[in-house]
Formats: sequence, C-alpha cells, structure tokens
Amino acid sequence: MKTIARYSIGAGDRFGRQGAAQIAAVRKAREKGVDVAIAWNKSNREHILIGTDPAGQYAAAERAVKETKWDGPWYVDADHIGLATVDRFAPHCDFFTLDVADFIGKSLPSSRSSRRMSASPGGAPRPSACRRI
Repeated sequence: MKTIARYSIGAGDRFGRQGAAQIAAVRKAREKGVDVAIAWNKSNREHILIGTDPAGQYAAAERAVKETKWDGPWYVDADHIGLATVDRFAPHCDFFTLDVADFIGKSLPSSRSSRRMSASPGGAPRPSACRRI
C-alpha cells in the first residue's frame, strides 16, 4: 500500500493539459519550504461532462510527471466518489475523496442508529457507533 504524504494540494486539470504548469507551481512552493504533494483530481461528474475517464486522467498526470522530471509525491484522486462510481476509478487512482452529499440530512435506519459499542477495557463507555446530531 502506498503511503500518502502528510500534505497535498488538489490540482484540477480538467482537460489533461495543465500538468506541467501545476507541477511548476508546486515545485515553487517546495523550493520555499512547503512540503506538499500534488493530487490531480476530477470527479465522475466532470469526467462525464468533458468526455474523459479516470484512465486518461492518470495518463495525463503520469505524462506531466515524466516531462517535468517531477520527483516529489503525486497522486490521482477519485474526487467526489460514492459506491455507484468507485469501480471505474479504483484501477487508476490512489487517492479517494468520498462524496457524502447523498447522506446529508438523512437519518440512519433505527436498527443502525441505536447500536452501541461495548465498554472499553478501562471501563469507560465508548461513544455510540452512530450519533444523531
């Protein structure tokens, strides 16, 4: 499994043509002491609107890395994915941003929200597995 850098910056290269410029910007930040990785991100919605796919997104990022001789960490982000879209991203991405928008304002089924975890070894109760806010 790949270890992800502590800090990353998302770079949206919508048409797969700005990778070198984005690397140049991240390189300048690193020269000033900002230790940051670059994560190219594009959501499923963006892929559909533009007519691209995750494989092409990875290829564009890889091409930019090779052309610029980038030696820092880099990732391809499956941006705003959910269970319905993860499969098309999984083979090509190593960074995943989950979209929880479909769940905002919805309650868990009572069978799940009332579930409690057992007490911890020290005797203090653990928090509920799920809490209503």
